[in-house]
Amino acid sequence: MRARSQGERTIRDRFQHLVPQMILMHERVAKEMGLTAVALQALHIIDLHGEPISPTELSRQSGLPRSTVARVLAGLEADGYVHRAEVPGDGRRALISAAPKARTVGRRFDLYDEAMRETVSGFDAAEVAVIARYWESLLDNVERRDARGSE
Repeated sequence: MRARSQGERTIRDRFQHLVPQMILMHERVAKEMGLTAVALQALHIIDLHGEPISPTELSRQSGLPRSTVARVLAGLEADGYVHRAEVPGDGRRALISAAPKARTVGRRFDLYDEAMRETVSGFDAAEVAVIARYWESLLDNVERRDARGSE
């Protein structure tokens, strides 16, 4: 049990050191791109969604109020990072998708993508499966608690 406790402490400690580095890196990238950190994260969610997303769904996934989402989307659209298309047959609804310019943002994160690939290359398939299961479970637990907290 002692090794597990030490491992858990190490995971929490490393995560605590990683979080501020990631937040500050996102702040730098946002500033370089002329975006706010919130706009950068909204753009990331749009990209991760993989298909056009409604402002309502973006609000749900981000936890941002609809008014904030509307303001952020207006800025992203004006800057050419996203496209807005009306839903056929319902002129009140729109779907948002990333514009080609949004790919320039992703390239700013290549350094971290390379670091992740290099790190994973040091683990065998079984270890990678455990790490993947850990991150999936952590994300599920955080999302579940966040959903309960916003109710």
